[in-house]
Amino acid sequence: MSINIEIIDNFLSAEDLKELQSLDLKEAKDKEMSVHVQKIESDQVSGSGMSKESVKKFHQTYHSVAINILNKLNSKKTNLYEY
Repeated sequence: MSINIEIIDNFLSAEDLKELQSLDLKEAKDKEMSVHVQKIESDQVSGSGMSKESVKKFHQTYHSVAINILNKLNSKKTNLYEY
């Protein structure tokens, strides 16, 4: 099995990296998983984990770049993505 990867130095801006690192997310208990999902629909954000403003900013800044990487590494997976 082969795996395609792409390494991108400084993918996140220093400011965005600091913001992600500073998130105060609830710790998962032993043998459990904590999942934080954010969804944007019709410009409305729902979910938990970070502020709505940050979700919109991250989406605006990184979504198209991430989709382009996915398309480059495995275009069949891009077709499965719903947005």
